[in-house]
Amino acid sequence: MLLHTSVQILASEKYCKSFLSVAKDLLGRFVRESELVYGQEILTYNMHSLKHLSDDVSVHGALDNFSAFPFENFMSRVKAFLRGKNRHLSQIVRRLSEISNFEMKGEMNRKSVIISDKVPNNCFLTRSGKVCLIDKYKSGEAIAIVRYCRSQKPCKWYPFDSSELNIFLCNKEFNVTASVRIDVLPTKLLYFPFRNSFLCMPLCHLL
Repeated sequence: MLLHTSVQILASEKYCKSFLSVAKDLLGRFVRESELVYGQEILTYNMHSLKHLSDDVSVHGALDNFSAFPFENFMSRVKAFLRGKNRHLSQIVRRLSEISNFEMKGEMNRKSVIISDKVPNNCFLTRSGKVCLIDKYKSGEAIAIVRYCRSQKPCKWYPFDSSELNIFLCNKEFNVTASVRIDVLPTKLLYFPFRNSFLCMPLCHLL
């Protein structure tokens, strides 16, 4: 949970600045406790680099701003450009020149949100911090009928107050009905059964 929580903070444009010191402390604890559990063999260069990850975020912003993942994912497309065994660089350049409006980021809109009254697109957090499920909604309308969770609380196994990251443990009683405007539902949540409750957390790429 130490690594998960710290990376979740650092990957978020919303939280990476305000909780930077928290993430730094959690990563330090993760490295120290990993040595106790797995031995000194775990203390590789990559593990040591985690201690400085928050420093990079303080300079460059959220992790996605300087992540190598988009380039690594793009390698599969680059390989598909190759038709022969020779002059690989020339082949790639020619293929790229044939693609109009080429964009390294791809076509997916990371900030797009599907709003629905069907699972799994019906769980949201209101601006006032209440978890709710959309009961009735027609696409394009400004009003939705929702059911609020009767009881929500932070997850006690998180290394700090999970409600600061809009992560809650909710009971299964969603029985307080209300009519709300869609614009008061800014945060989409993922929710799934956990023991006798629901674990609700925001989609990381929408934070």
